[in-house]
Amino acid sequence: MPTIGLFNGSPRAPSNTSAIVAYVQRVLSASHPSLVLDVADLVRSPGHPLPPTLVGLPAARTLADVPAGYDEERLFPEWAGMHAALVTLGGAGGANAQTAIRAVLDGTHMASPAKRVEITLEQPYAYNMIFATGDEEWLAEYEGDFVEAVNELLALVDKRQGAKAAATANTAVQAA
Repeated sequence: MPTIGLFNGSPRAPSNTSAIVAYVQRVLSASHPSLVLDVADLVRSPGHPLPPTLVGLPAARTLADVPAGYDEERLFPEWAGMHAALVTLGGAGGANAQTAIRAVLDGTHMASPAKRVEITLEQPYAYNMIFATGDEEWLAEYEGDFVEAVNELLALVDKRQGAKAAATANTAVQAA
């Protein structure tokens, strides 16, 4: 199984996103036990810092450095042709964020599973009056969506790796 990154893309602390990422990790670890998940908080994780600005910071890592070693995460041109599944959340499921991020992915020629995972937060969570812990019963309704999106992602990975192998074999035949 490939190694994939599971990113917490929210810079907020505390946030609902951290709990959702932990929940998704538990679901995927159970449904895909041989899948290697690298869980990273793009702002706070050791080894995965993403400063608000990269200009003038000689020791700062760039977003292109963060996903080094993942089978399916890179930044353009490193991200071009790779794949990404999205999980968004918010009062309306993060639908606008999902659409905007998919447009960016399309611009980098990244394939995304057709399955849109959009977690609709109830009002107290959506307005940050309380924060999710990752143990909420209402998260269970999204488990099938997480698994379906990752299955589609893995199918895209297999297809891409098969195309790479075929291209390599074709090149070897042409060279002979």
